Amino acid sequence: MKKAFTMVEVIFVIVIIGILASVAIPKLAATRNDAKIAALTNNIVNGASEIAAYAVANGNVQSDITLMSNSVDSMIKSGDAVQSGSVVNIKINDTEDCITMEINISVGDSNISIVHGNVGSDAICQALQDTLGDEENTIPLTGRRIIL
Repeated sequence: MKKAFTMVEVIFVIVIIGILASVAIPKLAATRNDAKIAALTNNIVNGASEIAAYAVANGNVQSDITLMSNSVDSMIKSGDAVQSGSVVNIKINDTEDCITMEINISVGDSNISIVHGNVGSDAICQALQDTLGDEENTIPLTGRRIIL
């Protein structure tokens, strides 16, 4: 007597694999989105910290953010952000300005602003903005507002 699977058994296994895949694939996609949000949040927060450390160490700031922050530079190189002068726009999918980081330099004072941009219908951008909190964060870097 030959030992083999019947057609019914094979179809039953294929149906079970299909059901498991239909449950697992959305979970994997959500995990990928969560990882992207966590990585961008980490780069934004680390970038702001690096810029503040640069300002303290050097007593001034540069208008080119990438000269003061490796985290921001890596976002630009990976295509997650675009720099235009002293402004860096973090983009997600079709949203070009989900988060904007800008160095503001005036006589005697400088600061970095991190501002929420356009969300559109992008859930990842909305989640990134929710993770970062306030719609606008201004961090003084140099000048009379700095207390040592």
